[in-house]
Amino acid sequence: MVIRTVALTLLLYLFTCLPLWAATGVVEVYSKPEGLNVYLDGIFVGHTPYTDPDIEIGKHTISVATLDSSENQIWTFTIDDLTPLTKWFYFEEPRPKKFTGVPEEAIIDKGKGNIQFASVPTGATVYVNGEKLNQTPISYRDVDIGRYSVSFELNGKRITGTFRVENDETGKLIADFDKNQLIDKWKKEKSKTERIQLAEEEKEEKRLEEEHEKVLKERLKSFSASDQRRILDARDQVYSVVPIEYMYNTNRTYYYNAMKLNDDVVRFFKLPYDKVTLEIKNLKSRESELVGTYFDGDYVFRYGKHVRRGKLNSSTMASCKIKLYNDIVLKLRYDPDTSGYGKGEGRVFLSIR
Repeated sequence: MVIRTVALTLLLYLFTCLPLWAATGVVEVYSKPEGLNVYLDGIFVGHTPYTDPDIEIGKHTISVATLDSSENQIWTFTIDDLTPLTKWFYFEEPRPKKFTGVPEEAIIDKGKGNIQFASVPTGATVYVNGEKLNQTPISYRDVDIGRYSVSFELNGKRITGTFRVENDETGKLIADFDKNQLIDKWKKEKSKTERIQLAEEEKEEKRLEEEHEKVLKERLKSFSASDQRRILDARDQVYSVVPIEYMYNTNRTYYYNAMKLNDDVVRFFKLPYDKVTLEIKNLKSRESELVGTYFDGDYVFRYGKHVRRGKLNSSTMASCKIKLYNDIVLKLRYDPDTSGYGKGEGRVFLSIR
């Protein structure tokens, strides 16, 4: 009887000491302007907009500070596992950067942070960030890198827009008063270059993936044929997601879905986390003559501390890649609509390569 009591007591002790899956909550932090430092309980965790979909239940403190830490704001809150908490921090908008540079002749060969202004016809007065400069054609070198607003005025007409000065690049803006448009010539040329580079990168990525596949199949040779097939097949997984229209109607500012990865794949690839999460936020309803009602918003894929964000439209597919150790890549695609402009059930496609 004593032995049985001791054994029962020991089993009860071991059972109560087993770790249980702790409930967690969700917190979202936004700021104006964006991109500010976020500290959770005194530890730096990222920049705004910031979301933690797996925060521990209980009391926490979030501090949001400007990038130079000249000022900060603190928020103390208590999280639960039922209601996502959202907080906005507002800071005084930074003043527009003053346009500075050294005037020179209209033609610039090479330089750092250069910009050329031209117009058709010539002689337009140029204003940058509201400051009057000179008449076209005019060029500036040694311009601070950043984004600026620009205005060209000629014979009572005005053409406005924005431009960005890049490091080691020479941009050229042409105000065409005959066509009433602003032409960013460098941006057009750069777009062509970027498309060529993208094609080359995709070609190289395919080559690396083929090499990685060969290494993978060598590792699998020690497995039985059935186990090899099971692991290879399990690398491509599909998860159901509720219709985006349902998301909008039930909670248009927040939706969170967790997808558990295949156990065989997690073990074989030694993946650090066993689930991927999808967040859908800021959904808005739109109207179109072609498709009627459709929806757009923001999506966030999370795999542990890896975060991929983007814009979402109910009739297009969102995708991203998360590169891990040993060249393992998680490819994620979210199709919000499988039957017609957000009216049907969505899917998340996951591929591990």
